[in-house]
Amino acid sequence: MIVEGTGPAVILCSGLGGRALDWDDAVSHIAGRTVIRFDRPGLDGRPDAAELPTIAGEARRIADVLTSLAVAKADVVGHSMGGFYAEGFARLYPDRCGRILLLDSSVPDQRPFLPRRWRLAVAASAARAGAYLGAVVREYVAYPELCDEMRQLRERTPLTVPTTVAMADTGRRSWFGRRWMRLQRDLARELDADFTVISPSRHRVMIDQPDAVATLITG
Repeated sequence: MIVEGTGPAVILCSGLGGRALDWDDAVSHIAGRTVIRFDRPGLDGRPDAAELPTIAGEARRIADVLTSLAVAKADVVGHSMGGFYAEGFARLYPDRCGRILLLDSSVPDQRPFLPRRWRLAVAASAARAGAYLGAVVREYVAYPELCDEMRQLRERTPLTVPTTVAMADTGRRSWFGRRWMRLQRDLARELDADFTVISPSRHRVMIDQPDAVATLITG
């Protein structure tokens, strides 16, 4: 865990395979905030339990990190798959969340591509090759269940905090780019969120456009 700065707290949630250090450049542009970032189990290279992640579990992890630091309330930034966890935290712990920023967030549009038992076997094999790889594969194979969990959470739990959806755009015209724009705009409409585009940027927007990300966090 890395904690820097002073002021109102913001906690940064990385995407699939992301590390706390990925935010270094963005954090260097942030002033007047206490910035908290951490690696989920296994992503720091240390062995961890083999359970597949859940949104409820990761939302609870965010809450536990804040509790360990005696922070009552924080804004939450979620990148890619971390957007699921940030939104989950906002829905499940609304009294502890100021606002959320979803950076090129995942959207719940994927169905299982293999039976669950096969995916678990793949994850177990990856874990034997190393803690980091095992953690990445576990999140990847859990993605369809995370999508289902997010759909269910949206149906039964309101989102009551201010929300911004920020999409990364390379600036190049492509079928994928048009589709991603539509999905991100749809996400913003579904969440009644503000919508903005950060361009030019690839998916790891905190690395490609750290100053723009910092402005959204502090704004």
